[in-house]
Amino acid sequence: MIRYARTAAVAAVLTLGLLTACGEDEAPSVATSAPAAPGPDGAKTGCAPPGEGAHQVVADGRTVTGVAPGLGLPAGSRIEHLAGAESAATVTLSAPGPEIVLEHYRRQGPECGYTIVSNEDAVLYLTGRGWGVQVITQGSRSTVAFMASPEQPMG
Repeated sequence: MIRYARTAAVAAVLTLGLLTACGEDEAPSVATSAPAAPGPDGAKTGCAPPGEGAHQVVADGRTVTGVAPGLGLPAGSRIEHLAGAESAATVTLSAPGPEIVLEHYRRQGPECGYTIVSNEDAVLYLTGRGWGVQVITQGSRSTVAFMASPEQPMG
């Protein structure tokens, strides 16, 4: 029951993020995250050590708090909407494109100890290290929600 309530809450937050992001414009900027080696597509790779909780990532000149350890945001992220706290964050991106965002988390998640639970055309759901991560794409936008999971120990 808790799982379904949490999933419904994440879906509601993601929907709100997609709706709120409509019509907003921001200048492009390159995303940065914790020090790591660039991957084949230029995205930052490397995972936070086990036991490390949520961390902050700087992207598009903004600090995103409540990002699951090791995942960060894809290179070239442009933030349209941001809501974050220590144990959760929702970020709506206008760039990079949805295919690149999905590929970032499909690759980075398993490399950093996350299990892909659901992998559909426009929706991806990962769990691990005490976190749930959901990526929903619609049109040219992507919304990423990070949420600490009370059922799993963090790290």
